Amino acid sequence: MCVKNIASTTYYYGEMPVVTTTNLDTVNKMRRTARDMTEAQRDSNRAPTENFVAVQKRGVGLAQGGMEFLRLQEQNTRRPSSGLPPA
Repeated sequence: MCVKNIASTTYYYGEMPVVTTTNLDTVNKMRRTARDMTEAQRDSNRAPTENFVAVQKRGVGLAQGGMEFLRLQEQNTRRPSSGLPPA
């Protein structure tokens, strides 16, 4: 990192060192970096959530399909089996 034309001051906030600078280019780069990191973190947190929602939807679809299958089986057991297709 180039330290040319950077007027910085370091002080301590509690036990954490804090650096302040008056160089706007450096501040803008840090801001962009922080924004990019935030977006990357948001995207990485969004992916598992979307996968979880998709899994839940598939599970609900399977459960509904299973219930429909059971309903059809129950209907078939109630019909008299005459060997002829239902009218």
